[in-house]
Amino acid sequence: MAYSEDLKQRVLAFVAAGGSKIEAARLFSLARSGGTRCMVCKTLNKDRAPV
Repeated sequence: MAYSEDLKQRVLAFVAAGGSKIEAARLFSLARSGGTRCMVCKTLNKDRAPV
């Protein structure tokens, strides 16, 4: 399932503010699956510059 860019940004902001991925899934009505975790991790890693 593809998530909208707006939803991704809201989920990432929630997690960055200290919320857990499970709480984010519940709050934003997402499946508590590897897909949600993967979406968050990929987006976070995409924004990081290589070291």
